[in-house]
Amino acid sequence: MLSDLLVASRQRLGRILAAWHDALGHKRPPVPGVSRALVPGAGSGYECAALAEAGWDVLGLDLAPTAVARAKALWEERQGRNDLGEDTGDGRLTYKVGNFYDLEGRFDLIFDYTFLCALPPDERPRWAQKMRQLLMPQKGQLVTLIFPVFDYSKNVQALNLTDGPPFEVTPALYCHLLLGEEEGGRKGGRKGVFTCLELTGPLSDSISPRKGREWLGRWSLRESDEEECKS
Repeated sequence: MLSDLLVASRQRLGRILAAWHDALGHKRPPVPGVSRALVPGAGSGYECAALAEAGWDVLGLDLAPTAVARAKALWEERQGRNDLGEDTGDGRLTYKVGNFYDLEGRFDLIFDYTFLCALPPDERPRWAQKMRQLLMPQKGQLVTLIFPVFDYSKNVQALNLTDGPPFEVTPALYCHLLLGEEEGGRKGGRKGVFTCLELTGPLSDSISPRKGREWLGRWSLRESDEEECKS
């Protein structure tokens, strides 16, 4: 079971990591001890494990001590039983109980695997600001697995902002938070500090209960804003 979940996570992350290397202009794998990744709201840590096995030094952060304990146990099991017949643990994997907004440091890759949808809707602007502070300027990338995407066949007034988590989201919401666009797709009055590198969906590899409700976004800091972000 653990092996199956890791394989699924690695397959999904494969295209994301390849795109990150393309952005750097080369195909080198990440360098253990140098390339840092963050997974906020890490849960059971399958994505953290997949990133670590791809060579990243990973910090898996979760507010729940029980989630962190489970993630640590699964990683220890994985380290002690190599189900895939490969070398594991090329990168360093650390789990931490903590609040996302209290975190400090910079990361080359931040993987928001349905983390935003777990936050109360009134915290969304704060989420965007914190992502800006944590992402490494220049080549850093924020990757967002966007779920649960609102079913557009329903009246827009049915967008559920009260029952959750997870709270319904839209790709346009991420553009609003990160790019400064209005949710209708027009430029808003607020200047966004991110650039959109990719916005794709619905994803074809979603599991059955999520079919049609998952999108993928990749974002980086705008060059004109990088110096400001360093402060």
